[in-house]
Amino acid sequence: MIPPPFLDPLVIRSCCADAGLAANYAQAFVDFAAGVRADPELARQATAARDHLFDATGTEDETVARAEAAFGDDAHLLRGLMLLESIRLVRERQNARGVPADITHATLDHHPCSTLRDYAAQHGRAGADRWIWSWYRTVGSGDLYRLGRLEFIPEKWVLPFRFFVHTQTGETLAILDAGERFDDEGYNTGATTWATTLTETDEAIVGCPISPRGFALQAPVRLPRREWRLALGPGDTVLDMHIPGDEPLAIEPVRSALLSAEPFFDHFYPEQRFVAYVCDSWVFSTQLEAMLPPESNILRMQCEGYLFPVGDGQAPFLNFTFGATSIDLATAPRDTRLRRAVIAHMEKGGTLRCGGFLLLRRDLARFGEKPYRNYSHYSGLAPNLR
Repeated sequence: MIPPPFLDPLVIRSCCADAGLAANYAQAFVDFAAGVRADPELARQATAARDHLFDATGTEDETVARAEAAFGDDAHLLRGLMLLESIRLVRERQNARGVPADITHATLDHHPCSTLRDYAAQHGRAGADRWIWSWYRTVGSGDLYRLGRLEFIPEKWVLPFRFFVHTQTGETLAILDAGERFDDEGYNTGATTWATTLTETDEAIVGCPISPRGFALQAPVRLPRREWRLALGPGDTVLDMHIPGDEPLAIEPVRSALLSAEPFFDHFYPEQRFVAYVCDSWVFSTQLEAMLPPESNILRMQCEGYLFPVGDGQAPFLNFTFGATSIDLATAPRDTRLRRAVIAHMEKGGTLRCGGFLLLRRDLARFGEKPYRNYSHYSGLAPNLR
């Protein structure tokens, strides 16, 4: 019987070669797969995990958890095997679109390949640590690309607000859907105290806006339809950006990546013409204004987009700054200015939040000019940095 590709020794060796794994690690995966093929129950559990990660659309991870439990002490090998499968899928799916091999290699090298190499270097064996399961699916989709400093993946806009542009001035304003809840400072983390309202008629849209500096405003504004047009709404395609942590976040490499994304996705994804670049990250937390100097790369990047509040809070912020979702304030490292500022903030009882960033495609030429802060009536209001 021909084994499924993720259990095929030839496929495994090929993917290990792509990942730059030594022969002994490749052999460990081959031997592990042979054992899985020989045990019907383990083969069923592994196949169910593989199908859930790469072919399903739901977010329920019980299937994967059951598989990990079934493999016990060998769960690290199962996770590694799933990363190897993501390598195969990316190669196959991007090749089908005609994507150049060097772009596929750059994309794979940052995620499954480096993860497999790092595990081997740290533990002296083949496998992988626990990973964010949704990322297996994201990478394995074949729709994620590393283009210079950034990674991009086309997504549909589903967040509960729309962006409008003034037909004469070019001013951009985000208007929230009705019923979204925020605290007194305009953030949607922690206890909320008010809800947004929205009224739409043939003449105007009256709703609660988001300041370009990243927080919701309780007082509604009126946008006459003859003066404002919709620039981004539900179902529109956006490029979700991911920021690899392997290089500084300098403005020029970011600009170059954004510029390269436009022709790339127009060519390889003509059926999904995108209208904006977006990102949800700790990098876009408004709290960073109080933690970093104005000339820092992160704050310079913040100024080039339209910031918006997101529901993520302390755990992802800490995970990306300290490598853990919680820290001991007495023993956490204070080796950087940012880490010292985060610890000082938490010692005062403060919590952390993430934030969102958006740049409309129409404004790419103005990247570097603070297009939303310099051209908005609402950018002068300062966020609460607590």
